[in-house]
Order: sequence, then C-alpha cells, then structure tokens
Amino acid sequence: MKTKQIISIGVLAATLLVSGCQKSPENSIVKNKDFDKMVDQAQGEESGVSDVAEMTEYDTYQDTFSDESLGVTVNVDAKVDIPTTDQMSIVRIRQKEISQEFLDQVKEVLLPDVALCDGSWMNAPTKSSIEEEIHEFKRYIEEVEAGFAAGEMDEESRDIMVAEYQQNINDLQQQYEAAPAQISLSDYPSDGQLHTVADLLAQDPASNYYQWQQELNKNGSIFYGVGEGDGGYHSLYVQNNENYGNCLVYRKSSEKYLGNRGVTVQSPLGNGYSAGDVWKASGEPRTRLEGAYELKEIEKDSAQCSLEEAQRMADELMKKLKLEDFSCFDGDLYGEYCDGSGEIAEYRNVYVFQYLRNLDGVYVNNEGLSKLTDDWRGEEYVKKEWPGESVLVFVNDSGIVGFYYLAPIEPVETVVEKSQMKSFDEIKDIFQQMIVVTNASENEKKTVQIDQVTLRYMRISEADSFDTGLLVPVWDFEGSIVSAFQKEPISGSLLTINAIDGSVIDKQLGY
Repeated sequence: MKTKQIISIGVLAATLLVSGCQKSPENSIVKNKDFDKMVDQAQGEESGVSDVAEMTEYDTYQDTFSDESLGVTVNVDAKVDIPTTDQMSIVRIRQKEISQEFLDQVKEVLLPDVALCDGSWMNAPTKSSIEEEIHEFKRYIEEVEAGFAAGEMDEESRDIMVAEYQQNINDLQQQYEAAPAQISLSDYPSDGQLHTVADLLAQDPASNYYQWQQELNKNGSIFYGVGEGDGGYHSLYVQNNENYGNCLVYRKSSEKYLGNRGVTVQSPLGNGYSAGDVWKASGEPRTRLEGAYELKEIEKDSAQCSLEEAQRMADELMKKLKLEDFSCFDGDLYGEYCDGSGEIAEYRNVYVFQYLRNLDGVYVNNEGLSKLTDDWRGEEYVKKEWPGESVLVFVNDSGIVGFYYLAPIEPVETVVEKSQMKSFDEIKDIFQQMIVVTNASENEKKTVQIDQVTLRYMRISEADSFDTGLLVPVWDFEGSIVSAFQKEPISGSLLTINAIDGSVIDKQLGY
C-alpha cells in the first residue's frame, strides 16, 4: 500500500491570480468551466489519448525551471503514477444520505449484543456540572475586578464584562433548579431509528444537544446511540446534513466513551485538533492543545497484532457492510488521543486503514480541502461544505474499534465510457505555466518541489449545484513549497489539472 500525505493547506487560487496578475500567460489555462464542452472533448476521436496504457511510458518526470520576475523556482523529481487500467470514464454522481437500512446493518455487524441508549443525554447538564460552570464565571468576575483594581481596564469595560458574566450565572442558576442530580443513560433507551432534528427538538425542547443540532442541521436527520457491552463502551452517530455533509461514525473504547456527536465531517487523519487526534506511531505525537502533557498509553487498548492481521479484519468488515466499490488505499499504525483532561493525555495505538472508491481500477481521491461555500448570496448568508468521500477502519487487539463512513456519494450514470484525455506532454506544458502563476508573489521568493505525479479520479461539481457533480480523470502534482516567510513547508497536493480539458481545478470551488 502506498502512503499518501494528507493535504494541509490549499494553494489553488488560480482564477484570482490569473485575472489579477499582469504577468500571467495570455492564454489562461484557468477558465470558466464548461462541462458540456468537456464532455464533448472526452467523446471526441480526433485527438487525445483514450487508452491509459499508452501513457505508461512515463515513469518519472524531471525538470527545473524558474521565473525570476514572479519569484518562483520549480524543481521536479517525481515518480509518475499511472494506474493499470484500459480506460477512464466520466461518471455523474450526487451526495448520498445514510439510510436506516445501512444504520441497521452497521448495528448488526458491530453492536449485535449491545443495548443502545439515547446519546443526547451523554453531556446533559447535572447539578454538579452546572455548579462547576457557575464557579468558573464567579472566578472570571474576580479576575475582572482584580484587573480593574490594577488599572488594566477602565470602569466601563469592567461593568460590561461583570454584567455579562453575572447574567450567565443567573441563567445557570435557573437551569440548576431543573437539573437532575445525576443521569443514568439506561433510563433513556434508544429506538435505533434515524429522526429529523426538528422532530427530536419538538419532543425535547429543553435539550441543549438538540438545540445545537437545530442551529447547524435544521432540515436534516440524526441518530446518536451509546451503550456498554461486548468488552467496551460503544458510540454510534449518524447525520444527514445538507450544509455540512453526511456521515456515520462508530467508536469503541475499553475504558470510557469517546467523543462522537457531529456536526463537521472531517477525516480523523486530517491536520489540527478539530480534525482528529491521530498521528502516525512512527512519528511525533500531534499537539492537541497548548501546554505540556504527559502521555500515557491505555494498556487495555493495545495493538500487538500485525498489520496484515489488522487489515484482514478491516477487509472482512467492508465485505460484511457490502462496501464493494471501495479498495484499501493506505494503512499504518497510529496513535490516537482518547482523553486529554488534566495533566495527562491518554492515548491508544490503533491500525488505521483508509478505503477510497475505486472506479475502473482507479482511486477516487478528494482528500484535502472540501468544496466550500462561505459567503453572502444576495441577502442570505450561505455556508455549505462537501468533504471528500472516504471510509476509515480502526483496528487493534480488541477488533474493530472505529468505523468512519464520510461524505458518501452515489453514482447516477456513466456519461462517457472511455474518455479522450490530453497527453502527458500537454499536461506538462500546462503544469509548467500554472505552477508558476499560482505561486507568484511580489513580496517573497518560493521554491516548489514536486515529488509525485498521479493520474486518478476526482469529484468536481457544477458552480450552480452544490450536491451533484462528475467524477473525472485528473493529474495531481504533489510536493512542497518553501519560502522565507513560512516556518514550515506547505505540503500535499499543489496543483490539480483536469486530464480532459486541461483546466486547473480549484478544490474549494469544487471545479
């Protein structure tokens, strides 16, 4: 299996750069995307390459070039990864919701003997938790008064802050009267069904959890179940969310429940605390929060089995769940934080296997930046995100301890069976123009290093339709960018070119 580096930062702002930089090429490769024209090109027979095998002569790509006026130097010493396949197609797809049938299937396979309770009560406030919050706000008031006494703020600022904290205390004291002394999850059995958020909130208007879900998933549906049994603590979460994506996430631990409550759909292998607390066991632990932590391994959650044994269990799970359209893309031993409260950060070792959709023997890979809309549309503010599809399976000596089915898609029709694509020589010419343009800067010099070039599938979508699109062949150029103003190199996918029409793909726009 081949290790891929998760994209950390998007650098494709090509459309803006081309339109705003006077030194751009006259015939811009970045242009308004015309899907009908692209399909016509893919169906044409007058030029292009339809047999992928004709491109296998390119095993490596080496080159060095620069543009001093734009401050960019590019070094290419890359392996060219061309899949073993007879053809690459164009397939129309759409976002796929998690069905009740699939939820039932997951419960049957992963939690056959576990009675699930309503997970919305996991973090419901109790008298003791509310007392802790009240104590914190009182401490904040003391700090503000001390700051005022020391001359660190004026009287008006002091009064505003104290009034805000006091209002929080007053609200919490009202909640305290109605809160239970403790919560027993067994008092709230789950019915095992997906429900709309609106219905759940109507049934329990006082629920902080459902109020929060309503804000972020107004028209969607969810399921959240937790339970003990079969040697551990289980949590199973499902959401169908038109704004942030659809997903199913299962987690199991030997000692305690692990966080699992939505709403952002992110791979645990991503970068940063919010994306998941997972790091390769062969590397340095990922920093979770500021401050020094003492790491402590959870001995009950060990991973002494071999990589091959772990993958066999992961493959068996994929078969049982009938996810036949996916193939294992990568697998390795990782560390995973399970608790970071106090001075000790507890972690466990797990094997993590990433499965990607496989079409014509080629991976569909939308790792990295999601398609994102985050701006005003007329008088309405719109924020929507469509992450890349993937399945992740976590395995250790306890068996399957994690299953993530993220942003599933559904093929609708094959638009072009055997696409005509530009030759790699043409793609290289486009790359040489655009890698310079997309990294041009008036204030700093950059060195771009390309070490991997891959022909694969990527999901692109229409500008006026957020949740539908096409799977198309693309050339992905991976590597790193170094500049004087950056402490760490930018690494990952640096430029992606549509293999059919040669246009540069902006991953945030989704096309």
